[in-house]
Formats: sequence, structure tokens, C-alpha cells
Amino acid sequence: MSDTKPLNNLRAAAEKERDAMAAQIERIGAGLWQILATTITAAQTNPGELTLISRAQTAASMYETWVAVVDGDDRG
Repeated sequence: MSDTKPLNNLRAAAEKERDAMAAQIERIGAGLWQILATTITAAQTNPGELTLISRAQTAASMYETWVAVVDGDDRG
């Protein structure tokens, strides 16, 4: 039984690391979505402000890239 303990420890460590990475990926996506939503709201409030429109387009591209990476889409 003690022969499997190191393997079990490695498995538990790998699962913990996987879960931490998944949580980090979710936080990144939520942050990008928040940036996108805030920027679009500001652009709608100030439609003449071209900088905000450009930032909204950049934020949308970043979010689309994040989605492609998470989904495993190699075309993005």
C-alpha cells in the first residue's frame, strides 16, 4: 500500500494544480468580459469618443481570443 502513496500524492498535487488553473482561467474570462462590458457602456454613453470605440474593439478581440483558447479552437 505504501508503494502507491507517492503516486497518490502526485495525483492529488496535479488535481489541485488543475483546479487552480481552471479557476484562474475563469477569473481571466470574467475580467475580460467586465472590461468589454464597461468599455462598451462608456462608448455608448460617449458615441463621439473614438478612443472608447477602439478600446471596445480591442477588448472584444481579447475576449474572442480567450474564448478560442479555452475552447481549444486553433483557428483563432
